[in-house]
Amino acid sequence: MVQGALGMARGSVLRIRDAQGLVLQVHEGALWLTQEGDALDRYLGPGASFRLDRGGLAIAQAISAHARLTVIPPRRRRPTGLWARLFAPQTATA
Repeated sequence: MVQGALGMARGSVLRIRDAQGLVLQVHEGALWLTQEGDALDRYLGPGASFRLDRGGLAIAQAISAHARLTVIPPRRRRPTGLWARLFAPQTATA
């Protein structure tokens, strides 16, 4: 998966698969974003960001001469409660 700053020329396409929670943040230009299973497409202009809210395929297409965006990976949840106790690293005591 691409992470960090990314430049896109008009018409270029970024295909993102199964990345629910990933954030696209547009710094310059504009993108057209569509997600599999979502009836709404989104226009993201300069300063806009969007967190993918479903799995499946998402397609971002640059619709301006040059677009620059940041791709931020999904946040991973830390286990809590019973899961945290079961999977927490064990420390040995002397």
